[in-house]
Amino acid sequence: MRLPDRDSALDEFLQQYVLEGWLGDLPIIEKNYEEHKEHIEQGLIDALREACRRAGELQSAGQKGPIRYMYISLLRTAIMNNQPTYRIDCYDERWFLDHVECTVHWDATFTFQPLFDRMKQLDELRRPYGRRITVMDIEKIQQIEAVKYHTLTVEFIKSMMPVWVEHPDWTRLTKAAGCAILAGEFRDESELLCQLEDSTEAPDHQVSAEQKEAAEQWTIFS
Repeated sequence: MRLPDRDSALDEFLQQYVLEGWLGDLPIIEKNYEEHKEHIEQGLIDALREACRRAGELQSAGQKGPIRYMYISLLRTAIMNNQPTYRIDCYDERWFLDHVECTVHWDATFTFQPLFDRMKQLDELRRPYGRRITVMDIEKIQQIEAVKYHTLTVEFIKSMMPVWVEHPDWTRLTKAAGCAILAGEFRDESELLCQLEDSTEAPDHQVSAEQKEAAEQWTIFS
């Protein structure tokens, strides 16, 4: 019997095992989130707080200006090692020309673990295909499939923004006009999650810290 060529074998493999596989992971992710909701949410808040703490220290030392951008970015290279790491960076108005690093890492295992488990299964399922489907093919599939889990993670981050923009550690941090929080992939396309609205309050030197915190108004994008 003649075996299918590589392209045909890969197409068969994708159709049978990959294309709709992520749908089966959705209930697993939802169940995991519901069972560990408090821990998962607190994990993100703690990482954001640590980023604020470091930014505040750098501002006090005169090494960083008012924060203009906070990025929450997926590290693609980490996904290759089955590590769902997001990098949280605070930049002042110099943006990517702000070379004073203020970086914290956050782990999003709760959304990505089902992907990693499924890739292990695919590695076993590919073996009957011999050299027509390789380990490198599985690695490429993982990178492509990761986009779906990244999208779910960004939706979770979005859901936490109404809580985060009112958190004392964030409101106390010195921020520039139009300060924005974005989520995406590191140094790649990102989505605007929320932005500080223009304020008509008195100049900073005429406003107490408590008044400044209360005056902050944020637009949160759905």
